[in-house]
Amino acid sequence: MLELSEKYPSIAGFAQMIDKAADIMGDILYALGISADSADVMGVKAAQADKGVNDFDNVEEYISYLKNEIDLDKEKFDALSEGERVAYSITGMAIGAGAISEKLGMEIPADVVELISQIAEIGKIAVEAKEIISLAISLKDKGVDNLSDVLDCVKGEGKSDRLKTGEALVNALDEVNPGKGNDILNEIIDEIRG
Repeated sequence: MLELSEKYPSIAGFAQMIDKAADIMGDILYALGISADSADVMGVKAAQADKGVNDFDNVEEYISYLKNEIDLDKEKFDALSEGERVAYSITGMAIGAGAISEKLGMEIPADVVELISQIAEIGKIAVEAKEIISLAISLKDKGVDNLSDVLDCVKGEGKSDRLKTGEALVNALDEVNPGKGNDILNEIIDEIRG
């Protein structure tokens, strides 16, 4: 995720993308039945905690531990700089992505978080938690079990089978937006590739 910051000329632009992506991730966690703090709070609590994710059977248990057993030092939290808050948000998002990966049974690399944020800015499709979950499940059912394959397809780069992923993505988008999958994917590709 630290590589992503090089794409943004200022911390403010990067922070906005992180905030948007963190909100979407929080909505996905909630839709999956995982009660979690905001990404920045989760990241701060993870830094404060004596236990790490490896001390638990799954990431969801770790998130519950952070939310219910670790008290946030509100004074220190309120004094964080924007850069520190972004760093803690990234930590919290990584924890959240781990829980989502476990729940959905697919890999969710950090680059996909930026892609979801970009798609939300484009506004061509509603980037809501239930739709994202439906798309992910549909993609998995069609043999795409790593969301970095979707990133490769949309950006037109990488080593994954972009044709297979593109077909699976069109079909998945059709399930959420009947008959519009191909048009939506083409619009997203045009916007992302610029």
